[in-house]
Amino acid sequence: MVTAMEPEHDKRWSIPAPRNDNRMESLEGEIELQNCVQFAIGMGTKIHERLSSVDLLPCESMAAEQAVTRMIAGGAREILRATGDTIRLLAGLPDLVLDPGAAPRHVHAVNEELDDFCFDMAQPACEGTPDLSFGHFADDIDDTLARLTTGPNLTANQKPEELLAIWRMLTDELLLAQERLREVMQKRTKWAIISQGEETKRKVLKALQYGLTAAARAIDPTSTGQALPGAQSLLATSLAVREALLAFRQRILKQTACVDEEDLSRVRAAARNVNVCFIELLYDNTYKDLRANDRYDLRGLHQRVADWLGNRKGSLSEGFQILLDVGAHAQLLVAVNQRAVLKDFDVRLKQQCENGLKDIRAIAELGLQQAWLQYCDLLVDLERLKWRDNRIETFVRDELRSAMPSPDQLVARTNHAIELLAQIQV
Repeated sequence: MVTAMEPEHDKRWSIPAPRNDNRMESLEGEIELQNCVQFAIGMGTKIHERLSSVDLLPCESMAAEQAVTRMIAGGAREILRATGDTIRLLAGLPDLVLDPGAAPRHVHAVNEELDDFCFDMAQPACEGTPDLSFGHFADDIDDTLARLTTGPNLTANQKPEELLAIWRMLTDELLLAQERLREVMQKRTKWAIISQGEETKRKVLKALQYGLTAAARAIDPTSTGQALPGAQSLLATSLAVREALLAFRQRILKQTACVDEEDLSRVRAAARNVNVCFIELLYDNTYKDLRANDRYDLRGLHQRVADWLGNRKGSLSEGFQILLDVGAHAQLLVAVNQRAVLKDFDVRLKQQCENGLKDIRAIAELGLQQAWLQYCDLLVDLERLKWRDNRIETFVRDELRSAMPSPDQLVARTNHAIELLAQIQV
């Protein structure tokens, strides 16, 4: 049987074990241990760099056969390999940080099957639909990492079995993710490979970050921050995605709201404008962060619009129906506000703005200029709630354009803002 520390088929992932069995009891042992963990972090950084460069997005616009062949030979296969490398690396951390022999002996986590990628290329590929059979593992790690790296060093006081449970949980989750990706690759389903590949990539990057950060902080109580280069947080990504989707929604609804179903020239003009809206979204930097199922739906609708515009014999009724379908889908995009990370953020922001407005109201009589400056700063924060209620954007724009009011007027404005906030449903 192959061990976790020295897989026979790939010596690159052998972590040099410390020579001193009593390493925690001597300065020399501590230095050697830290060097070994730094070596592991170095290997993790290489995996992180390899995986970060993988991009399945270009395959979306390809025909199914071309896209699947390209992913199986390239991006998706690289994700499988990086997942196997990560599993071996995480499986070796208990021996490294705790004691020799502490690592759980998961046969499937360390044997050659991690790199046994054989797929039936004779089976025809199909478009399929995104595979959404994954949970909140990566999102949960985001929350745990935030607590781990911004608060006190909790891992320094954790019991060995607790650290062991962390690394075992990570390797178990990655084994499942790797197996799911292998299954959809075997079925040669384009959108399932894209969605499951992206999710597996996300899980591996998060697991690497969490597992190695926990190891570094366990051996060095003074260490801070994350062990690997930090990716954009889930909240930052979610805010950018909301901005992109709901701005797109606004533009689409404007184009589809008042189309005359009996005027072909107007329907074609609206369809051309809608087509431009889709193209702008597809080339937006945030598009890559949209969920695969959202991208699948948007590309399908865009293809219908483009096909109708390209067909000079396309009927008026068909074009009008396509615009209705695009408008109906755009209405549904407001559901992005229901994502937990955005709801939590908006609840906190709403409370923060309400408290700030009350403070400004209290000091308006004592120092008008200072109160007015604070009010203008707070309006910038308040504007971030515009996707909850379109009245916010109008209110903030009008307020920032106005001149500095009298104390009584400022109190009245803060009261109006507080009333408006109370009407926003999160």
